[in-house]
Amino acid sequence: MPLDWHLHRSALPRCPRATTVAAYVGLGPVVRGKFDAKRATELGIFGPARALLTKGQSVLAKDGVTQVTPDMCIGPDTPASVRNVLRCCLLLFTDDTQPIIRLS
Repeated sequence: MPLDWHLHRSALPRCPRATTVAAYVGLGPVVRGKFDAKRATELGIFGPARALLTKGQSVLAKDGVTQVTPDMCIGPDTPASVRNVLRCCLLLFTDDTQPIIRLS
């Protein structure tokens, strides 16, 4: 910044105050946990039973006695991500130096 900036400040066009500001919050999806195939094999789960686990259903292991629930083979869900978008007023000048206000 030049040392004599205060002298140039008065030459700058005056910016009107924005009367409208819009803010948006975007919430992404929750990502389901990953299926642990190694753990499923250790528990005796094979074939179509794995598909049932990924759909949230409990199944019987190969031994026919052990009840296997989805949380035993599927990792934790990843929480939803949040994105914020803020729209502010933008001051534009045309060739005839008349200000035009529009949202960016």
